[in-house]
Amino acid sequence: MEVKRKLLNMGFNIGYRLVEQMSVDSTRLPTDMEVMKFVCKDLWNRCFSKQIDKLQTNRKGTFVMQDADFPWLTNIS
Repeated sequence: MEVKRKLLNMGFNIGYRLVEQMSVDSTRLPTDMEVMKFVCKDLWNRCFSKQIDKLQTNRKGTFVMQDADFPWLTNIS
C-alpha cells in the first residue's frame, strides 16, 4: 500500500505542476465547461500530441471524455 500511495502522490504532483505551468499565461477559467475544454484541448494535446475525440455533458455536472485511440491502451487486446 505504501508504494501505491507514493505512486499516486507522484502522479498528482506531476499533473499539478504541468497544469500550473500551462495555465500561467491564461486567464482564470470560471466555469466547469471551460475547465473541461482546457483539459480536452490544451492539456490532452500537451500530454498525447492530440486533442480528445469527444466531450459530452449532461448539463448536470457530469462530463464524459472519449478518446478512440488512447496511447496507453493501444497495445491491450
